Amino acid sequence: MFETRINPTAEAYILDDFLHTYSGQVAHGTKPVSFPQGKIGKAATPASVLIKTSWQILPPTADTNNYIVKDGLIYVPAGQSGTGQDMCLQERLGLVGMHIVSRTHSGNGDEWLWTTFEHRKTAPKAKNSRRVNVIFSKDLFPGGCSAPQKDTAGPYVLFDPDCPDCTPNEPPNGNLKWANTQPYARTSENLVSNPSQVVRCWEVFEGTAELNEMWQTELMDTPLKNYQLISTQWRGADKSPMFEHGEVPRFLTNTTMETIFRQMTTEHALAAVLQQKQARVKMLTLRFYCARRTKNNDRQRAI
Repeated sequence: MFETRINPTAEAYILDDFLHTYSGQVAHGTKPVSFPQGKIGKAATPASVLIKTSWQILPPTADTNNYIVKDGLIYVPAGQSGTGQDMCLQERLGLVGMHIVSRTHSGNGDEWLWTTFEHRKTAPKAKNSRRVNVIFSKDLFPGGCSAPQKDTAGPYVLFDPDCPDCTPNEPPNGNLKWANTQPYARTSENLVSNPSQVVRCWEVFEGTAELNEMWQTELMDTPLKNYQLISTQWRGADKSPMFEHGEVPRFLTNTTMETIFRQMTTEHALAAVLQQKQARVKMLTLRFYCARRTKNNDRQRAI
């Protein structure tokens, strides 16, 4: 499950340009989308801030003390439902990943600052993982990121050590549908689908790992001890053909939100963005539908 939240500065920009509607996005056309950039000093202005989170549906056996947890209401349209009918599923969700994205005048670029976090038990480091500032390589991962031969730090949320033949960081095969009970991902024959096998392709800076250990110790009595900073990326500094956006470090991904991003072509990425635009327009309607259906069900139970 994925969620995006924005601050009032970013919200005002979207509403003023009607970018929250499909017709507004069409009218905007190919003009660049440029969220307000925050400034510091005497003429300070607030920055645009976005928080993107990824949540896992927790199985009944999961220890909820190890996660930031919230109750979720998940809308499944009829076309994606194995029952052929709309469904609203109430589930307990555990936070597994988070981006904090801000656009501010930092002296290190005029685009965005990306900071990303993950749950420590998300996925192991790949056998052929690389440093995030690798630049002298055209093919970074020939044959893809490979699973570690042995890892004793698990178990992991998105990695199964008992599946040596599973190809890491690949989407599930086939056209999957939602079942009405866990596990939800089912094939057309209503068989349980094998989940994606996920590994971390990029290493965490040593200094960042040390900082994580310090804060995990400070937060030992809270669920936050199970989360880690992956890195922060500045964009818009000294641009060049090698660093198109002036990004430092060069690579930054979150295994829960960008699992197969490295395999997407520009055309695939554009198609995904266009689909997401239309999906966002429907989001408020879907939330209203689920809330109304839940309220009606409660009323029927009371009667």
